[in-house]
Parts: sequence; C-alpha cells; structure tokens
Amino acid sequence: MLKTETENNVIQTLNKCITACETCLTMSIQEGLPASLRDSVNLQRDCIDICALTARFISRSSANMRRIIKECIEICRKCAEECYKQSQEHYQLCGDICQECYQTCEKYLQKETAINSKWL
Repeated sequence: MLKTETENNVIQTLNKCITACETCLTMSIQEGLPASLRDSVNLQRDCIDICALTARFISRSSANMRRIIKECIEICRKCAEECYKQSQEHYQLCGDICQECYQTCEKYLQKETAINSKWL
C-alpha cells in the first residue's frame, strides 16, 4: 500500500532524527566521551532505536502504531532536552531535530486519532 504524503513526511523526519543522533554520538565518541555524557549517549541510542521502530510501524500501518508513536514522542522529547543541556554544536543540532521529530509525531498522532474516531 502506498503511503500518504503525511506518512512519508513523518517517516522522513524519523530518519532525519536517527541520522542526527548517530552523527552526534559519533562526534561525542571522537571527542573522548566524558563520563558526564554517558546518560546522554544512552538516551540517543534509545532515540535511534525508537525512531527506526516507529518508521517501520507507520510503514506497515501496524495496529500498534499509536502506542509506538507515543513512546517515540516521549523519548525524542527527553533526548532533545538532554541535548540542549550540552554546549557543543552537534548536540544543539541533534536537539533541534529531535524536537522537530517529536512535534511531527504529535501532529501525526493527533491527525490519525481524529480520522479513526470518525469511524468509531
């Protein structure tokens, strides 16, 4: 089944978030990851994994998609907040993209909820 423009946009944003977190992680490791950033790195890994999973659930229109999107919103929000605490430019960029991701997912979830409530 072909995806709508909205679904394609959400999936594109999720993939953008994955790339931003991966890039930020790589740069942190290259900079000699201090112990103070270990929680941040683990949160970025969670963000990468949940974004990839969410994109797959949306792609196949999974019946559990809403649950996964809600988790994705929560983890991306936490990741953005954590990234904004850091001063490096790559963290700020990652925070911006994580914020864009959870906002895009929130809008998509609201739209999906409104569409499906019409049929209930």
